[in-house]
Amino acid sequence: MKLFAFSDVHCDFQAVERLIERARECEIVVCCGDLSRFGECLDEIAEKLAKGIKKKFLIVPGNNETPEDIERVCEKFGWINLHCKKVKINSFWFAGCGGGLEGGFATPFEVDENYFKKCLEGFRGVENLILITHTPPINTVDKTLLGSRIGSKAIRKFVEEEQPLLCLCGHVHERAGDEERIGKTRIINVGKEGKLIFL
Repeated sequence: MKLFAFSDVHCDFQAVERLIERARECEIVVCCGDLSRFGECLDEIAEKLAKGIKKKFLIVPGNNETPEDIERVCEKFGWINLHCKKVKINSFWFAGCGGGLEGGFATPFEVDENYFKKCLEGFRGVENLILITHTPPINTVDKTLLGSRIGSKAIRKFVEEEQPLLCLCGHVHERAGDEERIGKTRIINVGKEGKLIFL
């Protein structure tokens, strides 16, 4: 099965056109959040994606859109909102945890580590798990240009303990396309150009 994952479009319509073209190769499309910029242009970007991609589409909110925003576009376009939920597709379980950690940007969906921990609890013991987050696990693909680590300790702890097959994330733009591992888990910051992944 071919999966195409991306994140952090932030109202870039030209990037969306490239994503639509690349998504033709796959069976499932995953968005790791931040279609919008502070909630702006979400509907327009979502509509363009929905018209261009006629595949199963899974999404979590980034820190730039709320869970309610994502639920609304999912209902409108027939997408699957994975935020704090899981769904089985073929032999794989896809589970999601959106949002960003609280910081100095005052974006619409910022949470603390305890929020992530509670969201992830429902995914323990799940086999063939593919974890979709916006925020990376800390000390992986989360290092900013200034050298700060802005990943999540709670997400890292979950990955260390549960060892999902994949953890797909975004949020840290300068690490887009980079990969690391935590044990057997492949961590990929998919970025706005996206990644084609073979399952």
